[in-house]
Amino acid sequence: MRDEVNYNGKSLLKRFFKTIVNGIFFFAFLLFTFLVNPLTYLDRINLSEWIVIAISIPVGAFGIWFMDYRYKRQLDKYNPNGFGKKDIELRYVALAVAMSLLSMFLKTSLLDAIGTAPKNQEAIDAIANQWKYVVPLSSVLLGPVLEEYLFRGVFFNYFFNEDKRWCNVLAILTSAFLFGFLHELKISIVLIVYLIPGLIYGIVYMTTKDIRYTIGMHLANNLIAAMPLIIKIITA
Repeated sequence: MRDEVNYNGKSLLKRFFKTIVNGIFFFAFLLFTFLVNPLTYLDRINLSEWIVIAISIPVGAFGIWFMDYRYKRQLDKYNPNGFGKKDIELRYVALAVAMSLLSMFLKTSLLDAIGTAPKNQEAIDAIANQWKYVVPLSSVLLGPVLEEYLFRGVFFNYFFNEDKRWCNVLAILTSAFLFGFLHELKISIVLIVYLIPGLIYGIVYMTTKDIRYTIGMHLANNLIAAMPLIIKIITA
C-alpha cells in the first residue's frame, strides 16, 4: 500500500514538473510567434516598407518551418489522438467551410449587436494606413499559420495529449480562451468575438485530426476581413 502511494506521489510530481516545463516552452513559442510577425513592432520602427517585407518573408518562412518541425516532432514522440496530415477528405472540407460560415455569421451578428469594432482590429486598420502591403502579408498569411500551429498544434500536444473526451473538451475550451486573450487582453463582450473562432477551430481540429483544415479556415477568415484593404491597394 505504501509503495503504491509513493508511486502515485512520484507520478503526480513528475506530471506537475512536466506541465511546468511544457508551460515554459509554450510561452517561449508564443514569444517566438510575436517576434517573427512584423505586426508586433510596425508602430515602433522607421524603415522602408519594402525593407520590412524583404526581412519579413524569410523570417516568416523560417517561423512557419520551425513551428511545423516542432509540431511534427511532438507527434512523432507521442500521438494518442492520431493527429497529423492525412488524405484530404471532401466531408472534412465541407465541415471546414460550414464551420467557417457559422463563425463569420456569429461574429458579424455579435459585432452588429454591440456596435463597436475590436480594439485589435482598430489598431491593425490604423497601422494599415502606413503599411499597406506588410499588414495583409502578416494578418492574412503569416499570422493564421503561426497561430494555428501554436494554439491548436503545440498547445494540444503539450497540455492535453490524451485520448479522453474530457481532455479533448478542455483542450478546445482552454485553447479558445488563450486565443481570445491574445487578441483581446481584458474580460469584455469583445472577447467573445475571438472566442467564437477559437472554439470552432478547436472543434474542427479535434474532428479532422489534421491542422491544415483549421489553417485554411483561419486564412480564409482573415482574408475576408482584409478584403477592404486589399481592394484599396489594388484600386489605388
